Amino acid sequence: MRVLGWALIHFLWQGAAIGALQAAILAVVPRSTPRIRYAFGCAALVAMVCCLPLTVAYLGQVAPMSALPAIAAFNDADSPAAASSVLEAMRLRFEDYLPWLVAA
Repeated sequence: MRVLGWALIHFLWQGAAIGALQAAILAVVPRSTPRIRYAFGCAALVAMVCCLPLTVAYLGQVAPMSALPAIAAFNDADSPAAASSVLEAMRLRFEDYLPWLVAA
């Protein structure tokens, strides 16, 4: 349940990134080529469908939340302990709501 919840949270940014890439591609491809635009649209949908199972598989193999400390690098470098405690608190708060997210 926990892995699926985190995969759904990760899918938010993954889907947004795929959508942004799709929008950029459609802005470049001329409107007179509907087959190419359709192919790119289908490819974006397939990529979105593949993201969730791949993320579940990845998170199932990785140690619990081992990727989260990588985010601490974006925080203040002078206080890594404070940054990790804030990230730990955020992670724990998210984990309380993961069953509700999965059930929805």
